Amino acid sequence: MLLLTKFMEFCQVKDVEELLTELGDSRQIESRIIDFIVSSRNTDSHSYSNLKLAAITAFYSINDIQGH
Repeated sequence: MLLLTKFMEFCQVKDVEELLTELGDSRQIESRIIDFIVSSRNTDSHSYSNLKLAAITAFYSINDIQGH
C-alpha cells in the first residue's frame, strides 16, 4: 500500500477511488504512471522502479482498468 500511497501523492489525489475516477481514461492513467516512474529514476534503483510499476499495474488490473 505504501507504493500506491506514493503514487496517490504524486497524482495529488486523496483516496484510492480517485485514482480510478479522477485521472481520466486509460491513456491518461498510463501517462501518469510513466511520469511517476521517470520522476524518480535518478534516485530509485532499477528493481525498486520495477516494483513500483508492478504494484500500480496490479492495482489497475484488479480494478479492470487496462492500458493500451
